[in-house]
Amino acid sequence: MEPIEQENNLNQLLENSSELSQDEIRILLKKLSSSEIAHALESSPPKQRKLFFSLLETNEEGDVLVDLGEEIQQELVSNISNEELADLSYEDLSSEEWNNRVVIRSSGNIYNQSLVASLISAHGIEKTEAWAKGFVANLARKPQGNDRSQIMAVADGMADLAIANSYYYGYMLSGKAGNEQVEAAKKVKM
Repeated sequence: MEPIEQENNLNQLLENSSELSQDEIRILLKKLSSSEIAHALESSPPKQRKLFFSLLETNEEGDVLVDLGEEIQQELVSNISNEELADLSYEDLSSEEWNNRVVIRSSGNIYNQSLVASLISAHGIEKTEAWAKGFVANLARKPQGNDRSQIMAVADGMADLAIANSYYYGYMLSGKAGNEQVEAAKKVKM
């Protein structure tokens, strides 16, 4: 598609979307690249942004999300309120507020060992042990599976928060891991 035609499609989407049907919006979205769709989402108010995103084909969503800023990514796929996530730290996850709400891989995983090592470095062994007891008490299930299975557990309503590497979230949204994982990733926020 010619750059001028793409620019016209983008402008039409941004300037006239309130006058267009969902089918017309869907047609315009299909004519745009993922970066142009991301630009349209970032340039639009939240309600319109969610509408545009909902009209994307499942296999396009991951590519578009990669081109968005983190705040808008989270807005589009949120389950936990922004207030709960604001300034959330690993240390907070041992508080009773997170009781039965967290899932994580097994403690034998290098990522989790690194997390505990960083907490020991920052707070010492005694405080980290106390944190670990509170954290373990807040687990929604016994640690198991890989990072993607933690995200799937949140999508399935088993927990509210998964400790997982963010690149697995993007991988799930890309469609390379199958439609079930795309749908699961769309239900959660990063």
